[in-house]
Amino acid sequence: MKYLYSSLCIAILLATSIMGCGGNAPASTNAPLATSAPASNPTSAPASNPTSAPASNPTSAPASNPTNAPAPTDASSVGDLKPPEGAPFDFLKKALLSVFASKSVRAETVLTSADGSVRTLLLEYLKPDRMRIISPDGAEQIAIKGQGVWRKVDGAWHTEDPQLADMLFDVIAASTVEETLKTIQIESVEFVGADLLDGKPMFVYTYKAQTDMGNVKINSNGKIWIGALDGRPYKGESTNDSLATPGKLDHTTVTYEYDLALDIQAPQ
Repeated sequence: MKYLYSSLCIAILLATSIMGCGGNAPASTNAPLATSAPASNPTSAPASNPTSAPASNPTSAPASNPTNAPAPTDASSVGDLKPPEGAPFDFLKKALLSVFASKSVRAETVLTSADGSVRTLLLEYLKPDRMRIISPDGAEQIAIKGQGVWRKVDGAWHTEDPQLADMLFDVIAASTVEETLKTIQIESVEFVGADLLDGKPMFVYTYKAQTDMGNVKINSNGKIWIGALDGRPYKGESTNDSLATPGKLDHTTVTYEYDLALDIQAPQ
């Protein structure tokens, strides 16, 4: 059950980021560049509490490939940025597939429910085989492919089925992301301009989408910020139909940090 919950959390993180990237891609729009886009303030991910095991030796996996979009000559200015070539769907899909191709990533998802409750999920991934998840209830889980899964509850570590590690990593595999994309039907996606996020130039898209959850369809409106220099998503915001409170809306924000010196070790 705990594995299923963790898998669901990861799937929610992915789905939140790709609400505007599924189904049949519409034709690219010619939206003008934003001239006064407000600066964004992504949520700072809480510091993790690594175990007292010796420091890990992260692999030297190459960083994800940058896009072919024209890069600005001055990172402090976005006025000269032009929309990436090709269909918006293709650009966003490539960006989302690059998240877990990075050397490391920390993704924080903040869900504000229609009833006012706020839940936070923190996911850290160190390529190629280490993951830490801190769920909304504060429980911490570490997964190392080929070694095992450990869950910390009320200060005590518990060992889980080692095979669950492979299952957790399957959730973030490119093939799984592709399948997740198929559950999302695009209604519209639009390039709305350029923005600066923490001093980095971004391509900004808005979207409307519908996600098939089996017995119910969830409508979504959102915005996503894609790095103009590296083609990776850095922030996503969405407003979705609430499953818990029909007729109301939930709001979700996801922020990403890449290529961090993460330390993820098996508990001792």
